[in-house]
Amino acid sequence: DIAGGVIHTDTKKPLSNVSVTAYSAAKKEKVVYTDANGNYSFNELRAGTYKLVFEKAGYKKITREKVTIRPDEGCQLNVEMDNEDEMQILPGSLFNFD
Repeated sequence: DIAGGVIHTDTKKPLSNVSVTAYSAAKKEKVVYTDANGNYSFNELRAGTYKLVFEKAGYKKITREKVTIRPDEGCQLNVEMDNEDEMQILPGSLFNFD
């Protein structure tokens, strides 16, 4: 099992509705979401090595490689997420000022 919490880097407040995706050998295994207290848990993953990806709109994506689950042993993984950069470059028309 893997469990943990997700908090904001600056405020240290829990982040809810963060998607946490577990991948094994480039195959998506399971997706869970953090609760109102920023907590998540996977309880149906087999022993092995996983990549966990934490994503939430407006925040930088966090990836944790080589997270190992051992038989009959829990794994605790807490992360901090930071806001995306304030300035976003959006696709659009170029304006020509004469």
